[in-house]
This record gives sequence, C-alpha cells and structure tokens, in this order.
Amino acid sequence: MANFKPTKRIVLIAALVATIVALISVIVFVVTRPTEADYKTASDSLLPKAMDAQAKLPAAANAYFKAFGDAQNSTGSAKKASQATTDELKTYEKAKSAARSTAEDLTESHITNDSETGMATRQFADASNDYIDYFSTLVGSYGLYKDLFDDQSKICSDIFVGDTASFAERSKRLSEAAKDCHTALTKLEKSGNASYVDYAIKMDRQLTQLEGYSVGAAKGEKEYQQFTVEFETAQKKLAALDAKGASDKEYNALKADIEDTNDRIKQSKSSFESAASRYVSTVKGLPKLYAAVFDESVPARLKSLKSLTDNRSQVLEITLDDKLIK
Repeated sequence: MANFKPTKRIVLIAALVATIVALISVIVFVVTRPTEADYKTASDSLLPKAMDAQAKLPAAANAYFKAFGDAQNSTGSAKKASQATTDELKTYEKAKSAARSTAEDLTESHITNDSETGMATRQFADASNDYIDYFSTLVGSYGLYKDLFDDQSKICSDIFVGDTASFAERSKRLSEAAKDCHTALTKLEKSGNASYVDYAIKMDRQLTQLEGYSVGAAKGEKEYQQFTVEFETAQKKLAALDAKGASDKEYNALKADIEDTNDRIKQSKSSFESAASRYVSTVKGLPKLYAAVFDESVPARLKSLKSLTDNRSQVLEITLDDKLIK
C-alpha cells in the first residue's frame, strides 16, 4: 500500500483550524475571567443576598410548624392540619426557592473561574444546599412525623395497649397495632431527613423489642398457669401417698418432681420479670424518643449545618476581599 502524503491544502487547513481553536480559547478565557467588578458584585450583593435568604428559612419553617400544630390540636387530625396550612407551606416554599436561587447566583458568577474564589464559592454552595435540603426534608415529611401518634389516624398510638385480661391478649393487640406503625416508620426512614431517619430506625428497633418483651411476658403467664396445674397434681399425689401409706422411695420420687417444678418456676419467674420490666421501661421511653426529634436532634443538626454555612461564607468573603485588595 502506498504511503499517504498529506497535500499542502490539508496541511494548511489543519494549521488554520488549530489557530482558530487557540483564538477561541483565548477569547473564552478573556470573556469568562473574573473582573474586579465581578468580585465586588459577589462581595457586596450576591453573598449578602444568599445569606439573607438563608436567614429567613428558620422563621418560615417555624411558622409552618406552629400553624400545623395549632390546626392538629384543634381538629385532632394531622391530615386536616396539612390541608389547613397550605398558605404557610407556600410561604416556606418561596423562602426555600429564594435561598436556593441566591446560592446558585454565586455559582453562576465568573468568580468561579478563579481557582481560589471558585473553590470557596463551591464550598459555600455545597454547605448552603445541605442546609436548605435539611429544611426541605424536615418540612416535607413533617406531616408524616406528626401523623404517627395522631388522635384520629392512630398509626402508632395503639401500640400503647391499655388494660387487658391477660398478657397473651396484650401481646396479640400489640402485634396487630405494630404492623401499621412499622410501615409508617419505613416511610419516614425514606424521608431523606437525618433527624427523621434516625428516629424511625430507633423507634422501629424499640417497637420490635417491645413485641419481643410482650411475647416473653405472655409466655411466662402461660407457664405460670401450667405450674399451677402441676402444683395441684402434686398435692393430689401427696394425698394419695398418705392415704395408702406409701414408701419412702415413692415420697422421694414425688419430692424430686416437686423440686424440679420449683426450679422451673424460679427460672420462669426470672424471665417473666425481666420481660415485664423491659416492656414497661420501653413503653415509658417512647414518648421521650419521639419528642427528642425536635427537642434535641433538629436543633443540634441545624446548629452544625448553620455553623458550616457561616464558616464557608466567611472564607468566601475573605477570599473576595483579598482579590479586591490586589
């Protein structure tokens, strides 16, 4: 096969294309390179607007939470509360959109084309989005969280079994009530909000343990009934032995049976008391676990997220000031 030799025309075209590409690269660099005006706009306008928009998120979310709580208290229904708070939810959504868009305005600025301000901007945007996303999922699944122990829905309320005739009946009623609660907790676990997810996992585990303790207590109750029968049978055997003037060997055999029964009673009693005690302590701890979501988890996570956002904002501000001084 003959060697291919490029013609002068092809060589000329290739050189021309290379020149055009290089020229375009220079033009793009010049056009997108941040100017002093870009840095000043970001420092004086874009960053303050982003921080101001984020500062309005807590108030908008809290207004929604309060309105939802008031509506649920008056109607006794989380679903009706959701319907009654559409205005507060819209107000929050506007605040969220403003926080999101102002953070995006920074990332769309030419300052991102500088290595230093670009990195600082992206880190600020990431922290801001994490903060906004947390609020978004917190508000978005608030209705599901509040519906768990709602007076009307009773999704999880019935796990607090009232008075029952026996532990066996208590165990049965708890098992039936737990089905819907497990399902709702699975949905809450998919909310994407760290506080809700953490609660759902813990609550689901506690509920499973509660069911186990209930089964243990019911088993102890059943065994007690069996021991009562065995005790009555032993009394009858003893009376029969007395009546016929039984030998020591027969008395000793009965004595061994009674001692074996007593050992099993002690073991059963210990298991029953342990199951019953853990059942009671678990039930008592469930309201605190539920309340801890907004009493402890939410404030702690928001404080951490806000602290990181403030830190990233300060870094970006200092980086922009440094560019303006230069």
